[in-house]
Amino acid sequence: MEGETKSKLLRVLMDAIPIVKVVLRTNGSRVRIPDHLRACDLPVTVFDIGHGLARPIRDFECDAKGIRGTLSFNGQPFFCDVPWPAIVGAIEPNGGAAIQFGSSEQQSEPERHRGGLRVV
Repeated sequence: MEGETKSKLLRVLMDAIPIVKVVLRTNGSRVRIPDHLRACDLPVTVFDIGHGLARPIRDFECDAKGIRGTLSFNGQPFFCDVPWPAIVGAIEPNGGAAIQFGSSEQQSEPERHRGGLRVV
C-alpha cells in the first residue's frame, strides 16, 4: 500500500474520532522518537494523535512519507518523524475501529495482493 493511501485512511480515522493510537516500530533507522522509547527494548510503542488531545500537536503532518509533529513526553516537547514502513497500525482507544498497515517485505503473498491493509 502506498503512503498516500495510508495517509488518507489515517486522516479518515482522525476525522471520525478525537484521539487515535498509532502503533509504530521503534527500531527503524529513520524513526525519530525520544531516546527513552528506544532504550526500553520494546519493538513497538504507541503514540496518541488527534484533535482531542489535551496538548494539541500544532505542527502535525500526515502525508505520503509518514507522520511527524511535536509530541509531549512527560511534559517535554519532542519532534517525532515516523515513516510509513515503521507504522504498524492505528487504533480507536475504546477498541472500536482499527487499521493494520503492512509492508510488502513482511507480508505473505496473499496479503500483498490485498494491498497490505487489514481492517480488524
